Amino acid sequence: MPSAAQSSSSTTRTQATIKQHMMPLPLSSSGLSQEFTPNRLAEFGSPPSPLSSYDNEPLNDSDFIKYPPDLPPQLQMTILNEPSSTIGTDQYLLVPNHTTLNHLYIQNSDGSQPVALGVTHRFLQKYVTVIIYKAFFR
Repeated sequence: MPSAAQSSSSTTRTQATIKQHMMPLPLSSSGLSQEFTPNRLAEFGSPPSPLSSYDNEPLNDSDFIKYPPDLPPQLQMTILNEPSSTIGTDQYLLVPNHTTLNHLYIQNSDGSQPVALGVTHRFLQKYVTVIIYKAFFR
């Protein structure tokens, strides 16, 4: 067990170490120095936002007649649009476009053919495509 003299000397060393690593903060600075600690933070309030940024006008009829945006051409290059001639062979498919990853695609068809659902995921350097065929009855 340490004596009282040893504990007081270790406390003094600890306090000296803390004081050695403490950085004094300037209270203010004059001249061209950029260091400045304000006395009051109220002086440094952010400027008010312009009132034009808060236009919360109600929607009118012209907002509802707009057509939805077209599908980007990158999303039309899917595994479901590829010809099925490579099935049953040991040929590899091309690396899918990064824009088609993690999207669910549905191949539209008439009622006599099954509906195909497809999705492609990437794991490290490998790509996994899952295609599910579902009979569609109306």
